Amino acid sequence: MISLVGVFLIPKLTIQLNPSAKTNSIIVSYNYPNASSYIIEKQVTAIFEAGFSTITGVNKIVSKSSKNGGYIDIEFSEFSSLESKRFEIATIIRQL
Repeated sequence: MISLVGVFLIPKLTIQLNPSAKTNSIIVSYNYPNASSYIIEKQVTAIFEAGFSTITGVNKIVSKSSKNGGYIDIEFSEFSSLESKRFEIATIIRQL
């Protein structure tokens, strides 16, 4: 009887070969036309990283500076509200 019920339930099971990883992160990207990666790192990335590191709940900050721009990936704890963190990031950017 139980195996008969199992046979009917198998088609209803969802299988995901590559489960999507739910990350609690925000990526800030920026452009600085005609600037070298050194200038981007010193004048933008390092300053933003210092500001973003003051936000509570930050687990990890990863950045990349390249010619003409860069990005900063800020990962938060799983209990952090991304909406409030997005507001905090926007406030820090305006202050810098």
